[in-house]
Amino acid sequence: MDDLPEWVRERVSGVSVGRGARQVIEVLDLHPQIASYASTADVARRARVNEATVVRTAQLLGFQGWPALRLEVRSRYLASLSAGQVLNEHLAQSRSSAADAIRQDVANLESLIRGVDVAEIGAVAELLTSCRRGVVVGSGTFAAPGVQLSHMAQTMGYDLRLQTGGATALFNEAALLGPDDCLVVMSFWWVPKHVVAAAQIAVDNGCAVVLVSDRRTSPLAPLAKHTLIAPSEGASLFPSLTAPMTIVHCILAEMVSRDEPRVRATVERNERLWRQHDLFDFSR
Repeated sequence: MDDLPEWVRERVSGVSVGRGARQVIEVLDLHPQIASYASTADVARRARVNEATVVRTAQLLGFQGWPALRLEVRSRYLASLSAGQVLNEHLAQSRSSAADAIRQDVANLESLIRGVDVAEIGAVAELLTSCRRGVVVGSGTFAAPGVQLSHMAQTMGYDLRLQTGGATALFNEAALLGPDDCLVVMSFWWVPKHVVAAAQIAVDNGCAVVLVSDRRTSPLAPLAKHTLIAPSEGASLFPSLTAPMTIVHCILAEMVSRDEPRVRATVERNERLWRQHDLFDFSR
């Protein structure tokens, strides 16, 4: 086991890894850039095994099949690069920046729909509708899906707040969470250490953690009760949030379906308040 990459050892603890699987893992470890685009046949050829062994290796590591593992390899590879290196990676393949961005988002959504865990989304929605209060955190631009989740959840009547302060404020917030609460973490590309530490504080207090990420091998994954995976590769130096936003929309839709009468009543009450205080132009 000691000769396997650390992220692999964590996923196969106590499991026997055969020669064929080791050869596949060696390809993933030594050639992550190539493997992140390769087909099952390509990996099988490089590893000198048959395609079935590639699929079984993916399942051994906890993935449904090679496409899901390939997405993990791709996300890990990009997370190992600097912003400039990510830009170079995409410039080498670019034809038209605007068109490439659209194509990449479409590809991300196609990958999402193939691998989305609907049952896990439902479990997250159930947690968010039943917890006493929730906190959503995301670093930098990765807070954007959290803004949508917290804003719409509050509009529907749930106490789900976006944490926008720095590390100290996040630690203070995490320390207040308990067994009846939840912490939702939006984490893509590089993982801020203070977010991992805050999640550990919440878990130590008995709080449930939900992780929305582009990697199942994220340092946050062992702390999460529920993990939702969304591809985040962009067409330039910045990640794309299209698929993560779609995950958020899925969660919100499931929340509505679980408590539609309450949600309807709350939204109608809020709209009356908006009209009463003339917050919007309702003339059109």
